[in-house]
Amino acid sequence: MQDQKLSSFMLEKSKLSMLANLLRSEGYSEIPVRSHHELARYTNDQGSLAILYKSGTVVTKKIDTHHMVSKLYNEMLADHKLTFGCDEAGKGEAIGSIFCALVAITPQQELFLRSKGIRDSKELDKEKILDYDTIIKKNSFYIKVVKITPETIERARTKKKNLNDLLTMAYEKLISSAVGYFSSHRNTNYYGIIDEYDSVETQKIIERFPFVVSYRKAEKFIPVASASIVARASYLREIKKEFKPWKKFQKE
Repeated sequence: MQDQKLSSFMLEKSKLSMLANLLRSEGYSEIPVRSHHELARYTNDQGSLAILYKSGTVVTKKIDTHHMVSKLYNEMLADHKLTFGCDEAGKGEAIGSIFCALVAITPQQELFLRSKGIRDSKELDKEKILDYDTIIKKNSFYIKVVKITPETIERARTKKKNLNDLLTMAYEKLISSAVGYFSSHRNTNYYGIIDEYDSVETQKIIERFPFVVSYRKAEKFIPVASASIVARASYLREIKKEFKPWKKFQKE
């Protein structure tokens, strides 16, 4: 079913031409842009619309964005052997730390995890999250978790940094670490996808790491769903041991 409301996702700017080719292959025609911020507009006979902005943001209307991102994602991954996803857990909670996770998997591991029913941790109960966490850790190429404590958030506020700043730092650390690990194993064929938590901050990550795609509700992709489970399992284990309220830090 096509989205009736406006949706969006973000690409590294150089990948916009790849998206334009995909749109044309699916019967979309280019129409005039309406502002100097736009790179191109595409529409089809059904009235679907895709607006490609020079910044790398793509806005769509009456388009199944998940289908489109999946096709684009698969095309970019055609010659890649590793896929990684990033997500966080604990954001918006009243207690505990925030955990950001990265999970990298091979195509074979992705098929296996999919067959096991891996999906967004928000759709799972506590027991299933912990069970899946064990399965993922036994069937992944690389996993790393970064912890953002309430104390870290408090210190950041004194430096006029908010939670999104900390998330960006955590994701950059995760991706840099993963790239280093891949290189040490002589693997240069990889691509990543992250859940969009803030358009401005996410764009910073994409500009630094052009092999990353950002998408809202990216947990539909197995690598991101796996990362969401690993992050949530880390959060659940912490709050079982200790309770550290950070309500006073939540107003950004």
